[in-house]
Order: sequence, then C-alpha cells, then structure tokens
Amino acid sequence: MELGANRYKEAITFLRRSKNAVLESLARVYFAQEAARAELPEAAQLLAEARDICKQLPSLTEAPIILERVERWMQVVAHRNGQMSLVKAL
Repeated sequence: MELGANRYKEAITFLRRSKNAVLESLARVYFAQEAARAELPEAAQLLAEARDICKQLPSLTEAPIILERVERWMQVVAHRNGQMSLVKAL
C-alpha cells in the first residue's frame, strides 16, 4: 500500500509542477478513491483535498461522481467499524 500511495504522491507532484491541473485533479480523485478502499488513515483528508481542487475545474464532470462514491464507501466502512461520528462528519 505504501508503494502505491508514494506513486500517487509522485504523480501529483509531477503534474502540479507541469501545471497540468486537469490530470493533477484526476490523480487526486483516484488517489482518494484508492485510499478509501485501502482504509488508509489519511483518506478523509485526501477526499477533502480532491474536492477542493476539483471545484476549480467544473469541466471534470466525472470527478464529483467518483468523489461521491468515495464518500459513500467511507461511510459504509465507518458504519461497519462502529464509527458513527465519521459517518456524520462526511
């Protein structure tokens, strides 16, 4: 998992330096999705960052759909683990 997270971070850094906002945003979206699936502790933060950057690019019509699925996935996992406060926070 750590290797995959590092690869996403490297890609995001490269895309930011390349000033490729569209691909950087998509990388953040998919990183948030994979972090949620892997139940990484930083998944909620990654979701928030992906949402923030995607607000600047309304042309990314698929991003809100994927991010909504990420949020639902996190809610299901939180509910399954008995963390109702996280369900309400998202």
